Amino acid sequence: ATKRDLVVRIKGEDRVSSVMGKVGTSAQVAGKSFLELNAQVQLVGQAFRAAQVAGAAFVGFTKKAVDASAKQATINLRLAKSINAVGVSFSGVSSDIESFAAELQRTTRFGDTETKAVLTSLTQLTGSYGEHTKQATVAVMDFAEGAQMPVASASRLVSQAIAGNISALGRYLPEVRGMKAAEFAALDVKKRTKIVVDALSGSFGGMAKTIDPAALQMARMANSTG
Repeated sequence: ATKRDLVVRIKGEDRVSSVMGKVGTSAQVAGKSFLELNAQVQLVGQAFRAAQVAGAAFVGFTKKAVDASAKQATINLRLAKSINAVGVSFSGVSSDIESFAAELQRTTRFGDTETKAVLTSLTQLTGSYGEHTKQATVAVMDFAEGAQMPVASASRLVSQAIAGNISALGRYLPEVRGMKAAEFAALDVKKRTKIVVDALSGSFGGMAKTIDPAALQMARMANSTG
C-alpha cells in the first residue's frame, strides 16, 4: 500500500473509533437515564400505594367517627325519652347529666355512652329519675368492676332490685338476701334505691375508680375514639 493509502486508512479507523466512542457514551447516558427513570417510577408507585393506604385509613376513621356519632345520638334520644316519660323534663337535667357522664368517663373505664345507657335502663325499669338514679349508676359501675361483669348485666340486676325484685341481686349481696321480698317491694323507690346502693357500696364501693392507671389511660383513649 502507498503512503497515501495508509494515511486514508488510519484516518478512517480514527473516525470509526470516534463514532463508536460516541455511541458507547450515548448508550451509557441512555442506560443511566433509564435507571433514573425506573427509580422515579418506583418512587411514584410507592407514593401511590402510600396514598391508597392513607386513603383507606381515612375512610375507616371517618366511618368509625360517623358510627360513633350516630350511636351517641341514639343513646341521647333514648335517655331523653325515658326521662320525659317519667315526668321529668330532660332539657332541665341534660346539662347535669353531661357533667355527670364526663366525670365518670374521666375517673373510670366507662365512657359517657355507657353512663347514659345505665341511666336510661334505671329510669325505664324504676319509673323514676333523680339524684337516686345517679347514685345507683355509680353503684352499678362499682358492682360491674367488682363482680367482673358487663356493665349492662350489672345495670339490669340493680334495676330489677330497685324496681322491687331483689332476689337476683341477693346472690351477690348477703346483706339483702334475707330481706322479705314483699316488704321490700312495698317500700317506695327512693327507699329501695338507698337500700340497694348502700349494700352495693358496702361490698363494691369505689371499685370503679380504683382501676389500674395504665388500664384507665387505655380506656380513655378507647372512649375518646368512640
